[in-house]
Amino acid sequence: MRAELRRLMEAASIACPMRFRQRLHLRAIEEMSVEDVALRWPCRGHRAHALFRARGLLRERLSRDVDLA
Repeated sequence: MRAELRRLMEAASIACPMRFRQRLHLRAIEEMSVEDVALRWPCRGHRAHALFRARGLLRERLSRDVDLA
């Protein structure tokens, strides 16, 4: 079950645009704080929003994949 969930998460993250995928990787895999992830990109107003949007895209994709399974 755990391996299947990992596979679904990897597939869902790959389907995300690169700008969101990078943030997901830094937050989830590298276990960086939200602030540290945000500091990696220059545009202040969009830093936290991009991570929020990336999580939303991942959530949508996972819910679609899990519903199909």
